[in-house]
Parts: sequence; C-alpha cells; structure tokens
Amino acid sequence: MNEDVLKTWEKSYTTAQKVDAQINAIKDTDITPSKTFVSKINSANTAYLKLLEDQKDLVVNKPRLDYLLPFANITDLYLNLKT
Repeated sequence: MNEDVLKTWEKSYTTAQKVDAQINAIKDTDITPSKTFVSKINSANTAYLKLLEDQKDLVVNKPRLDYLLPFANITDLYLNLKT
C-alpha cells in the first residue's frame, strides 16, 4: 500500500517538474513580440491546466507563468491586429 502511494506521488512530482521545466525554459530574452513567445507561454499554461489539482500544488514556477500570461495575451492581440 505505501509503495503505491509513493509511486503515485513520484508520478505526480515528475509530471509537475516537466511543467516547471517548460516555464523555466522561457528566458527573459524570449519576452519579445513574437509568435514563439506566445506559443511557449500558451504551451506551458495548457500543460499546467491539464495537471490534477494535487499536481498543480507542486509547480513552483506558477507565479512566473501567471506573470507572463498577460504579456502573452497582449502580444497575441498585437500580432493579430488587422491594418
């Protein structure tokens, strides 16, 4: 029984670490008005939203993602403006 609990926790932690790695991969130099920037942020956010609630608690870089999301949204709007 304890082994099953440990395996479940390890899987949750590993999954959360992958999302953390995605967020960490977004460098300050990536914050430019580009589709690549928007794509990286949206990808990390989608991965985060797919996590189970207990896995979300293990993502330590969520504040950084929350900080970058508005920039990605504004950048997306800017890039999709029709002139």
